[in-house]
Amino acid sequence: MRMTQDHGHHALGVLRADLAGPWRLGLLDATVSAVATRDGVRYWLRVAPVPQPPVWVRPNAIDESQALADQVPMPRVVDTAEWTESDPEDGQVTVRAYLFEHVDQQAISPTPTLATDPGVDEEWWADLRATHDTIRATSAAGRSRSPKHVARWVHKVAPALDTSGIVWESAHGDWHWANLLAPRLVVLDWEGFGLAPAGFDAACLLTYSLTHPPTADRVRVDFADELAGDSGLLAQVYAASWISSAIEEGFHPELREPLKRHIEALLS
Repeated sequence: MRMTQDHGHHALGVLRADLAGPWRLGLLDATVSAVATRDGVRYWLRVAPVPQPPVWVRPNAIDESQALADQVPMPRVVDTAEWTESDPEDGQVTVRAYLFEHVDQQAISPTPTLATDPGVDEEWWADLRATHDTIRATSAAGRSRSPKHVARWVHKVAPALDTSGIVWESAHGDWHWANLLAPRLVVLDWEGFGLAPAGFDAACLLTYSLTHPPTADRVRVDFADELAGDSGLLAQVYAASWISSAIEEGFHPELREPLKRHIEALLS
C-alpha cells in the first residue's frame, strides 16, 4: 500500500494534532510524514503500513526500540494510532501512525551515502560508537533476519563463504548518513531494529561511506573490532550484498563502482 496525504490527515484527526509543515513521502511512498503540533508542542508524525512477513522488518520494531530511549539519543514515541484499510493489491492492511518528539537537528546527508565530509567533531564520533555498543548489548531486539535470509544474500556474492556460525547481536538495522543527525548525535528510523549478524551496523555505515573514502577510513578505524575476523567479514559481505540490491533497483548510483571495488577487496 502506498501512503498519501490522506493517510496523514486521517492520522492527524485521530491523534488530535495539526499539520505544521509540508508532507514528505518516503522511499517508494512507503511512509508519509510531517511536522505536527498538539497543544502548542511540535512533534514529528510518521504514518506507514504495518509490515507483514516475509519482509525482514518486524511489525513492532519501533515500539521495541523504545526500550533504549533512556540510553541512546533517539526520538521518543509520544502517541500512536492504528486503523485498518482495504487495498486493491494488498487486501486488508493495518496502518500505524506514530507521533515522535520533534528533534532540532539536521541529517548529515540528504541521502544514505556521503558526497562530502560529514563535518562532525570528535565528541560526535565517540557518541556514535557508544550508541552502537549500547544497541548491540540490549536484549530488547527480536529476531528479524533468519540464518537462511543472511546466507542467501551472502552467497549471492560469495558462494563459498561459510555462514553456519553466525553470531547474532541487536542492531539498528539501517545505519546510514540520512538517519544520523548532527551537530548533536540523534539516530532516526528504528523500523529495522532487531537481531542481525554481529558487526552489521558498522558494516552498513562503512558501505554507505564508500563514496567518501576519508570517512570510510574513519569508520574502519573506529569500528575495527566489529569489522575484523570471520564475523566482521560476514557482516561486510552481507551488508554489501544487501545494499547492492538497492543499486540494482536504481538507487544510490554513485555507490555502484565504490561498492564493486569494496566487494572485490573483501573477497580477494
